[in-house]
Amino acid sequence: MIAVIAAFNPDEDFGKRVEGLQSYVDEVIVVNDGSGESYDGIFDTVSALGASVLHSAKNSGIAAALNSGVRRARQLASPHFILTMDQDSSLDLDYVRKAVATYDAAWSAGVNVGLVSAQSFNSVPALKDGSAAGRFGVPFDPWQSGMLIPSTVFDSGISFNEEYFIDNVDSEFSLNLRTKDYMPIMGEGCNLLHNLGEKKVGRVLGREIAYTYHSPKRIYYITRNSFFLAQDYLVRCPRWFVRKTFHDILNQSIRFILSEQKRSVARMIAAGVRDGLMRRPGRFEDKYPV
Repeated sequence: MIAVIAAFNPDEDFGKRVEGLQSYVDEVIVVNDGSGESYDGIFDTVSALGASVLHSAKNSGIAAALNSGVRRARQLASPHFILTMDQDSSLDLDYVRKAVATYDAAWSAGVNVGLVSAQSFNSVPALKDGSAAGRFGVPFDPWQSGMLIPSTVFDSGISFNEEYFIDNVDSEFSLNLRTKDYMPIMGEGCNLLHNLGEKKVGRVLGREIAYTYHSPKRIYYITRNSFFLAQDYLVRCPRWFVRKTFHDILNQSIRFILSEQKRSVARMIAAGVRDGLMRRPGRFEDKYPV
């Protein structure tokens, strides 16, 4: 098994997380997705730990970085599984063993498993979307961090969609699997430890609301890629898409209402809607240079 991590401007504890991951897998491949020169020391540390480090000349997005890492993994060996990880995630005890055990049990039960994802994040249960073979939980919208993916998926030509750049890359990947008769399932007992980003607390109608802050640029990607998902999967997965849209509108509304940068957020939402409708993929800076 080989783990692939897409990394962009990682923090100082990144090396510790890579070292921890090495105890669970045969090899770790880190893709430096165009981080600045000030991060060279962190990647040197990771390389000294024995991880393979690939360097990208520019920030190409998490989908391209993961695809690059998967290609390298398959060149180095013939791993039965690829484990994809975020730079700010780590695995709870026995995550890999439990994920593989779930895969084996589901496969024996006749489930064509496309991926095994976390059952919980920081001990909070992930949303479900039914079950497979009456036993195995199907994740509603699995995160790519902690995805255990059998190599047969990549053999079939499925990859991460680079048009999306960032955000909803994992949503698109899991939906693509479903439309090709693969099933995503939850790893029984698999808990992922993940930094959920900058948490803030706002007040609406006298009530305190905790939410995850996203920069205006990140909101652009979330908005744009929601339209990409609609174009790609609304007809094929209508029930899933309605549920996903409800969650996205709720979260985006909260961020807008509580934002101190409402004008910037409004501009980014408008740009995201425009580029989503026009199917303009890629990096924000390539279309809107400073």
